Amino acid sequence: MRNFRIKEILYSEEGSVESSLVLIPSLLIFLIVIQLAISVYDRSSVQLKTQEYARVVGLDGYSYEQAEYARDHHIATTFVPMPSGRKLVVSHSLSSQAALSNSLIPFMGGVPVSVFGFAISEQGN
Repeated sequence: MRNFRIKEILYSEEGSVESSLVLIPSLLIFLIVIQLAISVYDRSSVQLKTQEYARVVGLDGYSYEQAEYARDHHIATTFVPMPSGRKLVVSHSLSSQAALSNSLIPFMGGVPVSVFGFAISEQGN
C-alpha cells in the first residue's frame, strides 16, 4: 500500500505554477548578466590588444610585422608629431561585440566597439 502512494506522488501532474514563475525571470536575468559580462570582457580584450600594439609600435617603430598584425586585427595607426620632436602613436580599433551579446539586441547585428591606444614613439624623428 505504501509503494502505491509513493508512485502516485512521483507520477502526479499536479503542482504549483509558482516555481516556474520564479525560475523563468531568474533564468532570464542570469542570461542577461552573463551576456553583459562577456561583452565587457570582449571590449577589455580589444582595448588591451590595441594598447599593446601602440606600445610595440612606439618602442620598436613601424615595421612589416606590425603592419601585418594591424591588418589582421583591424587596427589603424596614426603618428602625430609632438613639439619635442617625438611622435605620438595613436592606434584605433573598431570591431563588433561577441556573438553571444548579439542576442541582447537581435535586430542590430552587433554593437560596434571603438577603442584607442596611445604611446609615445621612442624612435626620435
